[in-house]
Amino acid sequence: MNGGRHKKLQELHARHGPWVRVGPNELSINLPSAVRPIYTKLDRASFYAAVPATAETLITVRDRLVHAHRRQAWTKSVTSEAMQSYVPFLQRRIEQLGRILDRECTQSPVKIDHWLNLFLMDLMGDMGFSGGFETMAAGKDTEGWVDILSKGVVFVSSIGQVPWVRAIVECLPQRGPIESFQKFTNNKVEEIKAQRNSPKRDILGTLLDESTAVYRLSEAEAAADAALIVVAATDTTAQTLITLIRYIMCDKGVMRRLQEEIASTFTSCRGGLDDMDISLVLRLPLLDACIQEALRLMPPGPFGPPRTSGPGGTKINNVYIPPNTTVHVPIYTMQRDPANFGQDADMYVPDRWLVSSHPAGYDHASGKGLDVEESRLNRDAFMPFSAGYGSCVGKRLALQNMKIFVAWLLHTYDIVPTVDFNPQVFDLSYKEHGLWAHDPLEVSLHRRDVDLKGAP
Repeated sequence: MNGGRHKKLQELHARHGPWVRVGPNELSINLPSAVRPIYTKLDRASFYAAVPATAETLITVRDRLVHAHRRQAWTKSVTSEAMQSYVPFLQRRIEQLGRILDRECTQSPVKIDHWLNLFLMDLMGDMGFSGGFETMAAGKDTEGWVDILSKGVVFVSSIGQVPWVRAIVECLPQRGPIESFQKFTNNKVEEIKAQRNSPKRDILGTLLDESTAVYRLSEAEAAADAALIVVAATDTTAQTLITLIRYIMCDKGVMRRLQEEIASTFTSCRGGLDDMDISLVLRLPLLDACIQEALRLMPPGPFGPPRTSGPGGTKINNVYIPPNTTVHVPIYTMQRDPANFGQDADMYVPDRWLVSSHPAGYDHASGKGLDVEESRLNRDAFMPFSAGYGSCVGKRLALQNMKIFVAWLLHTYDIVPTVDFNPQVFDLSYKEHGLWAHDPLEVSLHRRDVDLKGAP
């Protein structure tokens, strides 16, 4: 409950090894080889029963057949064609954010995490259901939806340990932001259903498109998935971008290399969004490596999704697991384990992903290559988007959004830590309740004038 679960699990595994009993009937298994048998074979645990029945989403529904049908409906919303249709939403919101940051950076340090959350809230409102949020224009989350949805995740994470509490929760009246958000999502479902003959350019419209439906969503399911669009995409993407900014602004070498790589994708020295070659941006190796490394150090879902061994028990790596035992892989711990990522596993080293440059790894401090014993890259131990049948269906869309955004941000601005920024203090402020919470991140932004080679 104090938000230190990720650190406690890391400590327990360091002391006791890969198999740790963390509850009367729960195992944490810090083994990359356990990922596949757990997340492809086993059902979701009773933890998910904490979610109210009227709010089951794609990532909480426990019935495997229903999940498969709902996932199939979701895949239509993240095809290559669909993802291309969302780019104008992203471009419009980036332009709006750019005007805000230009204003903010001339006055004082910029609260970058605040603006990222508002930017992504508005963006996912656009992509999810063609608008409805204008938090950037207001400068704040007027309705309090981001806060209440984040607290909802914390609440579910807590009562997931005692799922019977759900029956009590469902009897409680819904007030304030919760009721307001439920009305909002229900209204969006009704709006889209009333426009059946219009082009389906948003995610919810695609989910409700009965002309190609394999599984017809109920109104309650559609409303729940509308909430999922906001929660899953807003907070998780924001946290990854915050992690990336926190690390690269403290490393001028990585920042400069990344800006030079990004500059090659712009066709004009003005470097506006219209001059960005998006197809090139999506293939930039260092940009991809920087995002992957941010996802490795601070995975959006640090606590591995719990699964159950079922009434008959199961075997994982030839170890028998008794019936109805909850098991999970601790993602944060596994992705920082020196056995998987070498002695620099706790350091931000994007070059570890650039195998052609540093086949055996890279020492961030000395700038020298590491031998095989010092640095490793075990891709089987990397699962920031979960794994198996419950892996994130929006992974490609999230990566597309992040790459385009980061390319624009770093081509437009130099990002510098504020004078009083202490990276160690900031890192220690992280608390985990299913989602991350941390101290505010303030930065200094300076607009860049760049030529085609990225030189200021």
